[in-house]
Amino acid sequence: MVTEASRQPLAGRTGYRPSVTSIVGLSLVALLLAWLGVNFYKTPADFIQIFLIGFTLGALYALIALGYTLVYGILELINFAHGDVFMLGSMMAVTVVGTTLFNLHQGEAWYVLWPLVIVALLICMAFCGGLNVTVELIAYRRLRHAPRLAPLITAIGASFILQNIGLAWKGPNYVQTASVLPTGTVFSTHGVEYTWEKLIVLIVTTPVLLVLVWLVQRTRQGKAMRAVAQDTDAAAMMGINVNRTISFTFLIAGALAGVAGLLYALYAGSVRFDQGFQLGLIAFTAAVFGGIGNLPGAVLGAVLIGLIQAFNEGLNWHAPDSDWTQSIRGLRMGIGAALLLFAVAAEHGFKSLDVSTFYFLAVIAIIYVPPWETVPGVGRYARATIAMIIAFTYPFVWDKLFTVPIFGAFPSVPTGVVMLVFIMMAVGLNIVVGYAGLLDLGYVAFYAIGAYVAAWFASVQFAHVNVHFGAVGVGQNVPGFHISVWLLLIAAGFLTAMVGVVIGLPTLRLRGDYLAIVTLGFGEILPQIARNSDNFFGTGFNLTNGPNGITPIDAPGFFGVNYLTGSGTFWTSERLFYWTGLLLLLFTIFCSVRLRDSRLGRAWIAIREDETAAAAMGVPLMRTKTWAYASGAFFGGIAGAYYASFKSATFPGDFFFNISVFILCMVILGGMGNIWGVIFGAAFLSYLDQEGLADSGSWISTHLHLNFNVPEYESGIFGVILLVVMLFRPEGLIPSTRRAAEFHEGVSDEPLYDVRHGGA
Repeated sequence: MVTEASRQPLAGRTGYRPSVTSIVGLSLVALLLAWLGVNFYKTPADFIQIFLIGFTLGALYALIALGYTLVYGILELINFAHGDVFMLGSMMAVTVVGTTLFNLHQGEAWYVLWPLVIVALLICMAFCGGLNVTVELIAYRRLRHAPRLAPLITAIGASFILQNIGLAWKGPNYVQTASVLPTGTVFSTHGVEYTWEKLIVLIVTTPVLLVLVWLVQRTRQGKAMRAVAQDTDAAAMMGINVNRTISFTFLIAGALAGVAGLLYALYAGSVRFDQGFQLGLIAFTAAVFGGIGNLPGAVLGAVLIGLIQAFNEGLNWHAPDSDWTQSIRGLRMGIGAALLLFAVAAEHGFKSLDVSTFYFLAVIAIIYVPPWETVPGVGRYARATIAMIIAFTYPFVWDKLFTVPIFGAFPSVPTGVVMLVFIMMAVGLNIVVGYAGLLDLGYVAFYAIGAYVAAWFASVQFAHVNVHFGAVGVGQNVPGFHISVWLLLIAAGFLTAMVGVVIGLPTLRLRGDYLAIVTLGFGEILPQIARNSDNFFGTGFNLTNGPNGITPIDAPGFFGVNYLTGSGTFWTSERLFYWTGLLLLLFTIFCSVRLRDSRLGRAWIAIREDETAAAAMGVPLMRTKTWAYASGAFFGGIAGAYYASFKSATFPGDFFFNISVFILCMVILGGMGNIWGVIFGAAFLSYLDQEGLADSGSWISTHLHLNFNVPEYESGIFGVILLVVMLFRPEGLIPSTRRAAEFHEGVSDEPLYDVRHGGA
């Protein structure tokens, strides 16, 4: 609870002492200013040139950031789809600017081109505004009174859908913007040049921002927006049409994205379907940096982010990059830091029909008959026993099973290994999201840490040493660390658990959207460290081998049998990896069930349902939340290490944001909080990812004669799944009874920031 004393200005308090955080923060600001001053003194022309570039970038980011902050201010919703609305606006700009009308006047005087630019601006504003209103109507309106998690997940799904619309519209490659602005510079003096692309950004942005301030502060609709943002129910009682006001807010936010889309297309000269997420993440960082929901703060934060990016590249912190979009990717490590301030039959002798019938009847036995719980003695174990028999015998019979219409053959054994790994990660994430109700958008970080633990200590990455301990099938003369993979699985689990504690500690006082921001930040930081640590912080030490990754990685082994080679026709490599993965999954499920039914698990559920009531009943929030992150991370680390050993390689490109969302989709589709639902969701989606989409695409091409690359639109398909599930069955397909009741009856609505959070 915020006390009266906490509302008083700091200057009015007696004996006020600045916190350590304040002192460190101010010291860093002072050092930054001193560094900038030194560079200004050394190369003033370069300094001013870079400052102008950064200020221009900041103006672009401000337009996008204001869209985020407007929507958050009125709905307390992080509209993750906003960056993709901007991306579609930039594609519309490319389309409009590339029309015959513009081409006829290309290279003419500015007074001829300006009216055309204004026409293009209005078209982009109308397009993005209408698109944003449509997103609100379809994706968000139905979920206004749902738990905070539901609209946030829906926003991620909408983002993926819009991104794939851009992919279908303009294709996977960069689309060039027609050059319609005057060539040359506006002015050039003492080595400082200012081009027309930069000028148009400032000329357009300035009046747009002034009109926005006037609209929000002075107009009747602006007052309605502020009233709805303050108290929706009170605003409705005063006669304000809440639905119309919210739609108007989305319209304005979309229009701002349209302005930014046109300016970006003219400034950068090219656009691509996935740039919405990249630039949207930067703008979202700016909104958070300036205080999300605060319009002036969003502008200031955007300008600061733009300046940071420009000086980061321009003053030899890194070598200049000719591809402007590469600088966006390079900034994502800094973005993460800013957000932080936030799963036996005989091999021969069966006929296909016999095997298929056997498996079909076994599945029916698990699901439908008989009512196993009523069978005394063995009833409670019947389903699990039959399921394990099916799972362990699958490598012998998968190629003898019937063909599924559209999807083709059953998944191969290597695909089964991948499915088991993703099921493990989904069960681990379910501890955090399903049990404790803590949204984690950076779970891929734990997967990455586990993979690199295996890579560091079971490869030739550190060739200057020669340490062997328990590795099977690796010669003693092979350099590097070669520790037994079994030991590395344990080490990866405990190391990621410790990292989970580190990630959990800063989030203990955060809930809902802010919690998502922090975990997203961690999820962005660690992959960037992996990508850039071939020269670890400039020390020359090659920690991760950079974008090239680490390969090969040792395989597991036992009793002298290496998993890569296997032993004979029975203990083949694929089967060994599959059965080991299955055992690891069973271990994960066992631990998850025991945790759920333990005192700690009941505490997680209490926090999920009502954190305030849980604290009042004596649940130690800090310790309980930390255990949730550590437990989920433990299984993610084991899965990552095992998967790296299975692939015999790990690369930074394996650990991007979409993987976190992919695993989250598994949990949501199956049913948050229900282990068996999560297993189903993870198995289904990982199968689609590995084989299902490609096989269905082949069927479409063969039977419908459509040249449609289904796997290319994978993220969009998963986005549709997220959106449909959250709108029509938010509890998932196989939910726990308790979790389903929460989604349909609601839970206690919590503030985003817990100022009275206690310790353990």
